[in-house]
Amino acid sequence: MINRPVGIYINWASYDELSDNVELTEPLALRQLAELSRLRRHGVQINYYLMDAFWYAPDGGYRTWRKPHWPAGPDRWLDECRREGVLPGLWFTVNCLCKMEQFPAWADSFDSDTGTYCCFTGGFLSHFVETLHIWYGRGVRMFKFDFARFDGAPVALRQTMLPSDVRTANIAAWRGAMAAFKAAHLDVIFLAYNGYEEFPIQQGTSVPVRKAVDSRWLDVFDTMYCGDPRPADVPMMNFWRSKDVYSDHMVRFYMANGLPASRIDNTAFMVGRTGTCYKRGAAAWQGMLLLSLARGGWANTYYGNLDLLDDAKAEWFARAQALFMPLQSSAELRTLGGMPGDTVPYGFAFHQGADAVATVVNPGQQVGVLPMSIPGPSRIIFRDAGFD
Repeated sequence: MINRPVGIYINWASYDELSDNVELTEPLALRQLAELSRLRRHGVQINYYLMDAFWYAPDGGYRTWRKPHWPAGPDRWLDECRREGVLPGLWFTVNCLCKMEQFPAWADSFDSDTGTYCCFTGGFLSHFVETLHIWYGRGVRMFKFDFARFDGAPVALRQTMLPSDVRTANIAAWRGAMAAFKAAHLDVIFLAYNGYEEFPIQQGTSVPVRKAVDSRWLDVFDTMYCGDPRPADVPMMNFWRSKDVYSDHMVRFYMANGLPASRIDNTAFMVGRTGTCYKRGAAAWQGMLLLSLARGGWANTYYGNLDLLDDAKAEWFARAQALFMPLQSSAELRTLGGMPGDTVPYGFAFHQGADAVATVVNPGQQVGVLPMSIPGPSRIIFRDAGFD
């Protein structure tokens, strides 16, 4: 259970098998673990290392690792995490085939029309939960659940059930199984990714704000993510700032749906050389880091090539965390201004007694005014280059 702000390294974007052709291998994963350890020595808080997609053998039902990429399985990675005092995590699809083959124990749950597995009939869910127990026994303490599809059921069932009843039954079965697992393992953190929204809301900042996310998912998941960073639907002079505006907007969207900021994973810090992060390298990384911290989420996720952050950058990174992470847990977060996608000045402010730290953005193309109720004298401690 997440009960404080934590730092989470997720190694996607250091490799990319969807929008690029860089494969996950054991040497790649261990190189990033060595870089993670270096950053920690400079004061960067990273508590977890989550192995993202495609670690698994296509025919192994999430119980074996892909070869030849992992010739001895995960043993060395798990041992190194243990030695460094870092808790390991694993990525799973919820119930669909993603670079996987049909697994025999799941066959009677399969919906051949949607390519998904039913959670309320057949052998899929019980086998899946048993798999989670196996990895918990190996030391895994974080699970990322991606690509949920709750509309699937075997053909015979879909002939007798309304689509809405299929979805309701799948959600009830999945939520119940995950709640039971969490009750048995109180030290586990569950991250919810794609598929839990009721209709598509992450395509851009022009989507009208409305009820789209069931906050009852927080009974099971520690955090819910609000979309992979992408350009906002507003014209901006700087491409990287446009991506920041998108993530700012989506956090506000999920807050409007009743999720507290602390439970929203903004997934916005990505440095890397692959297509997922637009091959940005470490461009504009400081503003990206500050905003990712200022949004208030307790799951502070960092993606990509940690080797792009040299020792000097690591020390700056640690100072930023040292400012914001105590505020995340103890201060009141307030939002400032309008919705980020509306091209008006906005921001986030932590208030603690008579003190406050405000992080503000002007996404427009002209000077704007943003009222802030911050008492006493104030000073600017960071700004983008070229303008005060």
